[in-house]
Amino acid sequence: MVAALTMPSLIANYQDNVRKQQFKKAYNTLNNAMLKAKSDLGYSPMCHAWAKYSDRPATAECAEKNEYGTCTRYTCNGGQPCPSNLNGMYEDCTDFTKAFLKNLNIAKTCSSRGYEQGCIKYIKGSDDIQKESNPDAKPDPNSGMSTANLKKRPAYVLADGMILIDLNFSGWKAYAVDINGNKKPNKWGYDIFTFQAVGDANGMTQYTVNTYAMTLTEKGGRTPLKMLQESLK
Repeated sequence: MVAALTMPSLIANYQDNVRKQQFKKAYNTLNNAMLKAKSDLGYSPMCHAWAKYSDRPATAECAEKNEYGTCTRYTCNGGQPCPSNLNGMYEDCTDFTKAFLKNLNIAKTCSSRGYEQGCIKYIKGSDDIQKESNPDAKPDPNSGMSTANLKKRPAYVLADGMILIDLNFSGWKAYAVDINGNKKPNKWGYDIFTFQAVGDANGMTQYTVNTYAMTLTEKGGRTPLKMLQESLK
């Protein structure tokens, strides 16, 4: 009886440890590819969000919302137009992305609509996650991290099965990474996490998880930062 009760716990602990190792591998894979890309380019490219929210050159306020409450227009510093570098520096993204992808062991590329082209088998966005926790909710089906938008994003399947979903929209250079590919559970905070490129005025510095945008966590899951902390223990 004791063994029967203990076995599910042992299996759960084993699976959790495997995911921690897969998460750490994903973290290292992105950062190693970034470092190699910088070396190949010969400079530190501008293709990143600010490492800290306080690094932003202006304070943004929502000036207009749609029917779902999603902000559709921002102004800065009391009604002024926001600077182009509000969220980060992006002028070198085309060159960096090419160099970055060359340093990944990619087995399959879905240049657009990763779900339709077969790179992504299952993905759930912010709207469906919100409706699961509150059936009466009316989330924006067209928000940046909605299910429909995530399915439209480019995606890459690596040789080890890991999946990268390109979240480069609305001024954020990031990837959602399914650390064990299309294997279950396919849930945010369990095996899907966001990694964002950050840096400063001198260029990008790393892919990190301690960021202020574009992260989802389903019920019972860990934030990317929590997962990183636990995987490094």
